[in-house]
Order: sequence, then structure tokens, then C-alpha cells
Amino acid sequence: MVQQIRRGALSVHLNIAKRCSLKSPPERKRLLEVSRGCIVEVDTAMGIAHELRYKTDDEVRQLEEYLVGPSNN
Repeated sequence: MVQQIRRGALSVHLNIAKRCSLKSPPERKRLLEVSRGCIVEVDTAMGIAHELRYKTDDEVRQLEEYLVGPSNN
């Protein structure tokens, strides 16, 4: 699971970097969609890790803040 999370996180960065080198708007949009899919994959894996008690509530909360920003509560 750790390796899958690492690959997903790295893919986000690599797809965004590759997007910056492209001139075709449809291709740029596609790479952003792929990056978003990778973020969802990492988020899902972290949720499973939490359910299996591999991650604490605080660790999951920190990841959520990193992915979507702090809540306005």
C-alpha cells in the first residue's frame, strides 16, 4: 500500500510538470484530469489505511488539510 501511495503522489507532480510543457489545451486538460485521479487514488488508499488502523485520525486529518486546505470550522 505504501508503494502505491508513493507512486500516486509522484504521478500527480509528474503529470503537472509534463502539462506545463504542452501547448495543446486538450492535452493539458487531460493531464490535469489524470493528476486529479491520482489525488483521489492517494486519498482512497489513505482512507483504507485509516480503516485498517494503519493511520491515526490526526495523520488522516493532516493529509486532508494538505489535499484540500484547512477547514473553516
